[in-house]
Amino acid sequence: MSSLSPLSLVVRAFATVAVFAVTGPLTIALTSVAAIAALGAPFFELFTAITGVSISRNWLFISFVLLIGLIVAGSALPSICAGIAFALSAFVFKYAAIAAAWIAAAIVALGFAVAGVLVTPSESSPLILVSIGSIRQALSLALLLFVPAAFAASVAWLLSRPFHRGVAA
Repeated sequence: MSSLSPLSLVVRAFATVAVFAVTGPLTIALTSVAAIAALGAPFFELFTAITGVSISRNWLFISFVLLIGLIVAGSALPSICAGIAFALSAFVFKYAAIAAAWIAAAIVALGFAVAGVLVTPSESSPLILVSIGSIRQALSLALLLFVPAAFAASVAWLLSRPFHRGVAA
């Protein structure tokens, strides 16, 4: 099917993971901030009209920049994991359809939700995991995480197509 050297396949796989690692967090951050801005602007205007408190636009800008930074930092590891799963699918199993990107996103979302059930970090640990008490909560969280992850995986799949084109069917 393809006459690419093994080194070329490894480079393409790393490039695919890099695209997922960069595109995923940025996509999730920008869609989250856009949704918050679109839904929160009327409530913000209502709050300022009722209370009479004026909040500087500079503080809003700083809070949005911090929000974007925290979302990017929080979604970087899941995006890298989804990129690795998709690269395995595309370059080992020769399946690079958009469904493979969605399946990779679903596996990562389920994995992080299950990690919340199994791992309970100490109070002084820098690891940030939600405290999940049951498998039902883990499945609900996985479904909630899958929605933005599937959108980010779709964008990353679209941008990484030149790397896996001609390699997988």
